[in-house]
Amino acid sequence: MEAIATKKGVSEEPEFKKIMQSADDAIATADNFLRKNGVEIQLSEWVTPKRYSELFGVSLQVVNNWIVRGVIPVENIQIIEDFNDLRLIKAVKYK
Repeated sequence: MEAIATKKGVSEEPEFKKIMQSADDAIATADNFLRKNGVEIQLSEWVTPKRYSELFGVSLQVVNNWIVRGVIPVENIQIIEDFNDLRLIKAVKYK
C-alpha cells in the first residue's frame, strides 16, 4: 500500500479504485439497511470514535473518555444495535 501512496496519480491505481469501491459499497449497504429499518442518518456526518481520533488528531482513549464524561453530548452519539452496537459520533470538533 505504501508504494501506491507515493506514486503520482494515486486515484488512477487499480488497487486504490478497488479499495474506494469497496468502501462506497459498504456505506451504501449500511445506508440501505438503516433506511429499511426507519433510521435516517447522514453517514457523512457521523464517524466511529477511531475515525474521529484520526480526523481531529486526538487519541482514541481521549475520545472514549469524552463520551463517558459527557464532553460529547448524548445527542451527538448514535449506537447502531444491528451492527453489533456500533457507536458513531457526530464529526464536529469538541473541546
